[in-house]
Amino acid sequence: MEINDELFDDISAYFIDELESFLLKHPKLTFYALALDCNASTKGIYLGLNTLEAFEETLETYQNGVYQHYYDD
Repeated sequence: MEINDELFDDISAYFIDELESFLLKHPKLTFYALALDCNASTKGIYLGLNTLEAFEETLETYQNGVYQHYYDD
């Protein structure tokens, strides 16, 4: 599927609207990462955001949980 200018503009406008809405609902969150996850099997484009706090919680879980052996020296 080729993305033409009109489709690109529609997708961009959608994500801008959704992002603005989300940020207005969560004004105290600070994000360090934003990603678009394009899934060919579901034909979906998903927006991903991450905060430093969420990253640190996930890292702690990985380092001390089922993936701990990957972090051991």
